[in-house]
Amino acid sequence: MIPYLIGFHPDEDLVTVFVKSGRVRLTTRTDIPPESAGEEFAEWIAALAKREGAEGLALVAYSAASLP
Repeated sequence: MIPYLIGFHPDEDLVTVFVKSGRVRLTTRTDIPPESAGEEFAEWIAALAKREGAEGLALVAYSAASLP
């Protein structure tokens, strides 16, 4: 579903899907932020969710790197 929403298959990306009333309201794609930017990224996501009136969201990471 995500490649359809953003128009390509993500690679080393972080995709956020905002949902309202059971429907996709907004989909964003960004580079995976460095760990040091986590708080700033969370604030950006929260601001978008508030602006869109999102009731839920899915945060999906695409990466070839293995998780620690």
